[in-house]
Parts: sequence; C-alpha cells; structure tokens
Amino acid sequence: SVPIRWLGTCRKGDARSIGKKLTLSAEAMLIALIGGAATSFYSLETVGNELERSTVRTARRLALAGNIKAGANGMRTGQRGILLNALQKDAVGMEKTRKDYLVRYQNVAALIAEIKPLLENEQGRTVTDTLESLVNRHAESFREVSVLCEAGKLEEAGALYRKHGIPVGTAMEASASDLMGVETDLMQIG
Repeated sequence: SVPIRWLGTCRKGDARSIGKKLTLSAEAMLIALIGGAATSFYSLETVGNELERSTVRTARRLALAGNIKAGANGMRTGQRGILLNALQKDAVGMEKTRKDYLVRYQNVAALIAEIKPLLENEQGRTVTDTLESLVNRHAESFREVSVLCEAGKLEEAGALYRKHGIPVGTAMEASASDLMGVETDLMQIG
C-alpha cells in the first residue's frame, strides 16, 4: 500500500503527465485493436472470396466435363441409331437421327470450347485436346456412315462403323471419362 503522504508529494505536472501517458496508451491500444480488426476482416473476406471463386470454378469445370461425357455418349448412340434406321429402311428416322446427332455434336463442341479457358493444369488441357480431336473424328465417321446408309450400302456402312466408328467412339467416351476424372481429382485436392 502506498502511504498517503507520498500522494501528497506528487506534483501537479506529474499527475498530468501520467494522465496524458494513460490517455495516449489507451488511444494507441484502441488504434491497434481497430487496425487488427480491420486486418482480420480483410483477410477473412479475401480468403472467403478466393474459396468461393475456386469452388465455383472447379464446380463449373466438373459440370461441363459431365455434360461433355453425356454428349459423347449421345453421339455414340446416334451413330448406332443411323445404322438401325437404315436397316429398318426408315428414312424419317434417319433424318431425325442426323439432326439429333448434329445438335449433340455442336453441343459437345461448344462445351469443349467453354471448358478450355477454365482448365488450370496441363493434364486437363491435354485430355481436352485429345477429346476434341476424337469428337471431330467421330463426327466425320458419322457423316461417312450416314452417306453409305443413305446410298443403301449397309454392309459397307457396318464395316466402316466397326473399323472406325466403334474405336473412335470408345476412345472419345474414355477420354470424356478421363476429363471427369481429372476434374474430380482436382476437386478432392483443392
């Protein structure tokens, strides 16, 4: 305990200087507290924005890859369909199958064009380039099979389908699955 007589020995200037020091200390602590809060808020907001951006981007790529895979499957179905239509001598069905195939092909090509700028690693870009090439080769195979079917050359159409259509279609679908795998792995990592 401080003796009361010591308090009496403090000069007026000392009390003011202690008061000023206490006030300055309190102000400095308040400024530091406000600065720390602002920095924390900014950091949390930045991390939150980055998390949202990367999650949304990854989810978008994964959705596109899934739609590409579904479209590739539909393209394969269309190539088999044109052969079945020709075997049944169904001219209306052949025309509908051609139109459906064209729409599927255009959709897959558009999805590939959309996913390309979003890809963030070399593996994804390589798989997508391979997939794009296979999609175009499959479309060319479909066109050739379709022309042979239209001309009534079903044996030739079937042989071409077995020689080119099936292998390219299988590779196209496998490549679409590979793209899904790349994007799924990225989602699990990051």
